[in-house]
Amino acid sequence: MTEIDDMIAVLINTNEKSTEILKSICIASEVVLKEIAIYGLVMYSAVSDIYSEELQGISICYAEALEALEYGMMFDVNTVMSFNELGKQSETFEYTIEMEQKLINNIRSGDIDNTRNLLHEIFEQNISKNKIGLDMLKILVMDLLSTAIKAAGKEIAGRLIEDMQPARYIYSCKTIPEIEQCITRILFYVCEKCKENTKNRNESLCNDVMCFIQENYTNLSLSVVYISEKFELSSIYLSTVFSKCTGISILDYIHRCRVEKACELLRNTYKSSKEIASAVGYTDVNTFIRNFKKCKGITPGEYRRIKIQLNNSYV
Repeated sequence: MTEIDDMIAVLINTNEKSTEILKSICIASEVVLKEIAIYGLVMYSAVSDIYSEELQGISICYAEALEALEYGMMFDVNTVMSFNELGKQSETFEYTIEMEQKLINNIRSGDIDNTRNLLHEIFEQNISKNKIGLDMLKILVMDLLSTAIKAAGKEIAGRLIEDMQPARYIYSCKTIPEIEQCITRILFYVCEKCKENTKNRNESLCNDVMCFIQENYTNLSLSVVYISEKFELSSIYLSTVFSKCTGISILDYIHRCRVEKACELLRNTYKSSKEIASAVGYTDVNTFIRNFKKCKGITPGEYRRIKIQLNNSYV
């Protein structure tokens, strides 16, 4: 037994090479770890294969035990790691353009659940299947950070760097669970900020659309398509955003604006329903009456009579 670089190396001499001997060594090491854990201490342990090449075998055993130990520490596994249980670590990682674009789309839309799921898939593919090492994983995570910055845009990226110092944060991690938690926090941060920005942009867009409708309600051509062209957006996108922000469709909002203006004319003028329909942007009086009743629960004529009666009751 000797101490090497803050590690204790134990050389065990045996007359036979068998899996049973290795199992016995691992079991004995597990007992030591449990005893140490009682005192609140954390210790990692690893076991090499058995070699019979005399002194040359010692260096091989040390290299294998060290590799197994680093693997255990990398995964923060507080148990005995056997070199024979390790697979060969890959020197490349898998992170395709398609994966990156999908991740960018999820981040920009503020979709935390799908971002989490895709990130888990990337880690599962590269750690569990490809078995990349800690250094290669850090390179992968730096690529993921680059993706987050691309998705974030200049403003959010600046806030990310200022608030989290992500590169330093990543390289301070010592284990794979720490790295996975680190990049997850970074991506979630960007997701939340993108979601906030999207919400603010959408609210501003909806306010602009409502102002446009209020200013152009008399236009006979006013429609979802007409408004979409004015704002240079697809009608499907604009309709979806508007409905989410306001709880009603663009067409319903147009009808509401027209009906409210019609109510003013019904109260303050003696114009007929046909004249009022034309004045507020309807080409057909029946369409006007139908939408008026849908909004107010009564026809334009009934609305006028009620208002006249109310006015007379106060005279």
